[in-house]
Amino acid sequence: MYGNQVQVYCGGASCETDYAGRIAHWARMELLKEKVKMRLDAKYGKQLDKVADLIVDLVSERTKSDEELTQKETGLREALGAMDGDGS
Repeated sequence: MYGNQVQVYCGGASCETDYAGRIAHWARMELLKEKVKMRLDAKYGKQLDKVADLIVDLVSERTKSDEELTQKETGLREALGAMDGDGS
């Protein structure tokens, strides 16, 4: 390996790949993703905002439900513990 090259394996045989070229490719793909995100936001932004709000509401409700279930389970454990303490 020399300079900016890394050793990779290609189908059982080794081959050298230009590391700087891989970084440039990655950067282009990141830039492309950002451009696609901007266009999707411009075209579907309001609809996606509504979907995002629904997801947040669902997660919030699920959290509330989990908290209520936990409180009920705690109450049940306390009631069972009280029965054991009474000797009944």
